[in-house]
Amino acid sequence: MTVKFQAPDNLVAFYREIAKSQAWAQLSINKKFETKLLSQDKNKKHFERKSVLLDKIIIDTDEKVFGEVFKEILHSASKFTDNSDNLKDLLAWSKEVDMGAYLHAALQGDYQEIISKNGISSPESISYFGELAVRPYLRVMSNKAGGHHHHEWKESFCPICGRKAAFSVLENDCRTLVCIGCYTEWVYPYLKCSTCETLDHSNLGFLIPEGIEGEKVFICKECCSYIKMFDREVLQESDLQLADLNTLYLDLLAISKDYYREDSINPLIN
Repeated sequence: MTVKFQAPDNLVAFYREIAKSQAWAQLSINKKFETKLLSQDKNKKHFERKSVLLDKIIIDTDEKVFGEVFKEILHSASKFTDNSDNLKDLLAWSKEVDMGAYLHAALQGDYQEIISKNGISSPESISYFGELAVRPYLRVMSNKAGGHHHHEWKESFCPICGRKAAFSVLENDCRTLVCIGCYTEWVYPYLKCSTCETLDHSNLGFLIPEGIEGEKVFICKECCSYIKMFDREVLQESDLQLADLNTLYLDLLAISKDYYREDSINPLIN
């Protein structure tokens, strides 16, 4: 019987609280956010070139909301952690940094330049909290883009924002990959690695937790990566961040077999 190791209560409470901040920000951004999308024909050609939508659409963003949600998330974190010095450093840093540049870095998921230009004792925190703060923007962008183009996409990274899939979902014998950044889903072959993209079935398989229905770990022996896989009906959390966090036992099962997870914002994994 697999023991369902739970994430610490304070971490779950933190993610529940920031989910409220993200939802507020998403509503606010939705009123101001404007995108000039490609036509459906251009979308098809665009995706055939394996280029994500974020690279091509013109985005009119308001960094003020990004700054506000970033500070709200820091405030929430201060309630659930003893590492107050790090949070104070981040808050002071946020008052000096060009928030528009920070938002741009977060949209692209590339923080190297902004970290190099702005000294801080814990640069990994810039990307961690940046990812949490930018998610409302990415989700609004995904909603604006709609889903009509997703069937054209054949890659292992998100067609909207370019991030790697966080986990996959099974429904009616169809496997979809799920982006934890913008919640976009797209169809992906059932037996294909989403990390190295191998189709060699002899190197692909599953780790199945004993006594738990509808949850398993897709593994690739070729690149030693793993990704969680859920049946749609067992996903009890509407917030995918929490669904990921509350299935830590799947991560531990894979890690115990020396598999690694390519893309995760789960602080217990990275």
